[in-house]
Amino acid sequence: MHLSELEYQLLYALYSFPNIILPLFGGFLIDRLGKRQGIILFAFIITVGQFLFAVSTHAVRASEGFGKFLMIFSRLIFGLGGENLSVVESAFVATWFKGKELSFALGVDLCVSRLFSAVNDATQPLFYDIGGYKLSLGFWIGFILCLLSLGCAVIIILVDIKADKSCVQIEVEAMQTTEQEEKDDDEEIEDQVNLSELWKLPRSFWLLTGSCVMIYMSFMSFMNVASDFLQTRFSFSPESAGLVLVKNMLISHYY
Repeated sequence: MHLSELEYQLLYALYSFPNIILPLFGGFLIDRLGKRQGIILFAFIITVGQFLFAVSTHAVRASEGFGKFLMIFSRLIFGLGGENLSVVESAFVATWFKGKELSFALGVDLCVSRLFSAVNDATQPLFYDIGGYKLSLGFWIGFILCLLSLGCAVIIILVDIKADKSCVQIEVEAMQTTEQEEKDDDEEIEDQVNLSELWKLPRSFWLLTGSCVMIYMSFMSFMNVASDFLQTRFSFSPESAGLVLVKNMLISHYY
């Protein structure tokens, strides 16, 4: 598609730029709008972004300048919903699981997410071959997956509503009296988010955050170019390079 190295990496950077700060405000927005509205909103934004990205693979053939602009713009749109969707998913999981089940549920969510990222690495070269050495097919399949994700968001909302009506929704509970619970609920409603409270978080939180940043900087940045690196440096085929990435993802997330 005649992308320079800079333009190619910009597709990743423009996804990341808004997510440097957006999840913070996205969490605030979810608290205001509610989980149900939030999951629909962000799943819809992702679907629109992927649709525009798939369209850009056709547009770039007719007009390279416009096609590249649409490609970059669509990644920005995709980024507006990407990490915020993860935030609202975590909010749902925290509502439906408690105690030790919560950590396991979050782990399963992350494991499945990374598993299919690895599957993507292995299948995209196949879609490229099947599509006549064009990228469009793989991106349109990605759009279909986004539509399925949006459908899942609708279903979970229906399940959540039904749970509310039948009074069986699982909530994180503390060993408190009924009066104390009602008092805490009132305080939670009145509580306002204050960004200055960030500086009151304990040192352990900032150490964990720093560890996460360093790991993602080294690991995810390499994964963005790993397939090309293996093909160029060690003469792997696109399919073989994808399988190496699959094994890497499986091993790292299994442990």
